[in-house]
Amino acid sequence: MKWILILLYFIMLCYFIKKNKLFANSYPGFIALVAIFLLKFICGLILGIVYSNYYVSGDTFSYLHDANTLHSLLAQHSIQYFQIISGINSNNPSLQSLLASMHLWNDAGFNTMYNDSRTLIKLNAIIRIFSFGYYEVHVLLMSFISLCGLMMLLKVATFYSDNKERLLAIIIFCTPSVLFWGSGLIKESLQIFSMGFVLYRFHKLIVHSNPKNIFYFAFSMLLLFLTRNYIFFAFIPGLIAWGIYNRYPKFNCFLLFTICYAVMLTAAFQLKNINPQFDIAQMLFDKQIIFYKNAVFYPAESLIQRVPFAPSAFSVVKRSPEAFWLTLSQPYIWQCKNPLYFIPSIENIIYIFLLVLMILKIETSTLKTNPLFAFSICFAIVLFVIIGLTTPVVGTMVRYKVPALLFLGIGIVMGNRVETKV
Repeated sequence: MKWILILLYFIMLCYFIKKNKLFANSYPGFIALVAIFLLKFICGLILGIVYSNYYVSGDTFSYLHDANTLHSLLAQHSIQYFQIISGINSNNPSLQSLLASMHLWNDAGFNTMYNDSRTLIKLNAIIRIFSFGYYEVHVLLMSFISLCGLMMLLKVATFYSDNKERLLAIIIFCTPSVLFWGSGLIKESLQIFSMGFVLYRFHKLIVHSNPKNIFYFAFSMLLLFLTRNYIFFAFIPGLIAWGIYNRYPKFNCFLLFTICYAVMLTAAFQLKNINPQFDIAQMLFDKQIIFYKNAVFYPAESLIQRVPFAPSAFSVVKRSPEAFWLTLSQPYIWQCKNPLYFIPSIENIIYIFLLVLMILKIETSTLKTNPLFAFSICFAIVLFVIIGLTTPVVGTMVRYKVPALLFLGIGIVMGNRVETKV
């Protein structure tokens, strides 16, 4: 029954790929997209096996458990179910008692603003209506959601560099870390969709500003915030710079993006003067300490030396290059005792090589006129720094840097002079 249901859903989703305008008549073509979809599904299943055997269940099965718990309310407590799904009156004490058995619903982890695990739990509680509780069906649909996000990224990327479709498709669909971590029942799959959705709708908006595109862009930004809010905040300076450049294209594009990120980050560090709760440097420092203490307590096998910094803007800026390099280079290949880290270590070497090559050979026109290149590089740098400052565990770092690695790859392809016409 389970595999018949999976096959049925797979055929339906393949038909969607064939007919929907996002995929139809688009590179790399229907057969290749179906193959990529199947590969992502297999990777999602392998991720579940890894969690079962190496992490002893872990997040992926906790999300399914919480989705099942939420789904169980539908039959007998339908009003409460829809309140929780919609977020309307979801803080009612009577509802909280119903959710007490959830694993991740009330665990915000290291997030002090919004428990973004709830977004993924709600989504899978809806999927649960059609999955009949089969984990593999959830993985199939999460793989497809991720594929949609990657396809939207490819659409935008090829618009700004249409002579590199093949390389962009390879880097977007086939980067090992993105393929593995971005295909399962975990946050990264939804993050990839949200990021692709935002950029796709933002591109539509700047090409044609109308109420429909404004609505979809606003909705995509809300989804990104609810999916991973620090990525949302890291997107904002780039989108503002992109909007300015679209209005004034004579500006040096990369310089404009750099200035915009610098101004916005400076303003962010001053928020503490308005509200002490928004002390960004202190928040980063606290996250690192909490993360480190949890890694020592459990303990984490891949715990590494923390980036030493004080809870001040000056110290954060001073230690940012070290944090960037730590995220980019870890795990080192000579330290790979765990086979799970061997492929990411090889991936790091390739990315570092290509990044150096890009810096040496980048064209001036790309720096001056390509907003997606500037966005990708600036966003990747900011995210790498945040992860390096707060995450002293290699295993978690490999997973968390997937969004940054995806955009760094796009930036590297767009910045190198290699052309591949299809």
